Amino acid sequence: MSLIETAKQNGIAPEDYLRCLFEKAPYAETENDWEKLLPWNIEITPYKIRGEWI
Repeated sequence: MSLIETAKQNGIAPEDYLRCLFEKAPYAETENDWEKLLPWNIEITPYKIRGEWI
């Protein structure tokens, strides 16, 4: 099963999951950090507008 389908199974909107994943993945260094990014472990944070698109 893909991460998208797993997110859906865990009641997470795929777009919210991917946004949080892409925001947090650059900071993952250990195996434990990566496990925290799986759909059943990740903490979905609210979207914050951070500026204008160029």
